[in-house]
Amino acid sequence: MKKTRSVMQLFLGLLLIFFIIGCSPYSQNQYDLSKYNSGQKIYIKNDTKAYNRYEDPRYVVETLKRGEEYTVVAIKNNHIELRKVDNNSFKSNIWVSLEDTEIEKTYFLTLMSNASNPTITINNQNYQSNMRLTQGTHKVNIKADNFLEKDLAIEILEDTHIKIALDFDMEIINKKMEEAKIQKELKESIFIDNNQKLMWQDDTSSTVVKKPWLTEINYNSKNYNDTKGNTAKSYCTHLTLANFKDWRLPTKEELKMLSKQKQLLKNIKSDWYWSTTTSDNSNELAWSIFFDNGDGYADFKNMSNFVRCVRDH
Repeated sequence: MKKTRSVMQLFLGLLLIFFIIGCSPYSQNQYDLSKYNSGQKIYIKNDTKAYNRYEDPRYVVETLKRGEEYTVVAIKNNHIELRKVDNNSFKSNIWVSLEDTEIEKTYFLTLMSNASNPTITINNQNYQSNMRLTQGTHKVNIKADNFLEKDLAIEILEDTHIKIALDFDMEIINKKMEEAKIQKELKESIFIDNNQKLMWQDDTSSTVVKKPWLTEINYNSKNYNDTKGNTAKSYCTHLTLANFKDWRLPTKEELKMLSKQKQLLKNIKSDWYWSTTTSDNSNELAWSIFFDNGDGYADFKNMSNFVRCVRDH
């Protein structure tokens, strides 16, 4: 009984050893050995040392050069035995690591571009620096911010170095330039009135442009509500600033409230500004606001005053 138990323990111990060897990182199973057949041709992947045998003690026979062709003889312990043909005479066999060989000869492909940080795919796979490819034609796609996407077919016959020139996408460039211009105008030419939820014109024009409330012709004709022509209201209606086109002439109360925040404005004029509010006493008159203190004055509509436009924010 004890003898039987000892035999069983020995058997299980041997199974465990075989299992550990089979799972070892040095097992031949980490390679697809079905691709390697005795007598087939293989190639040296990189310059590598060749040995007289696959296990120690061993010594270096010579250094094999990348791309050289050899014949497979045998595979043992992740090493491959090669036969070298030289002047039609067989020399002694040599051993190299499997990882230093390849079934098909590959070549380095180095791609560069005039665009910074481009996204490149080769045969729908992400490009890696100094990628290795087999001989043949390979599909390349390259794209980058601000550039037009480009598709290429690159033929690989040897180590290849290519610089790909991308064309600027002018539609995107122009759009970004316009956005930058708008942002600059927002920063330099606009005041955001959080108290009134309004956006105010705050460029140099707001201290230069003076307009009548009515044209002289309409005033003399007593068309006191006709603001067409070169007037304050028309100026605001046709104003485009920071890409906004919905400007209007402010009311009397909006201007009075703004005058209380005048220290926040970049462009200030100590003078009278037109409002859109007509006087209750006479259609000939409209309210203007003195910007220093917010005082109001009902002025004749054919008089010229400064204009500062506003829009709902």
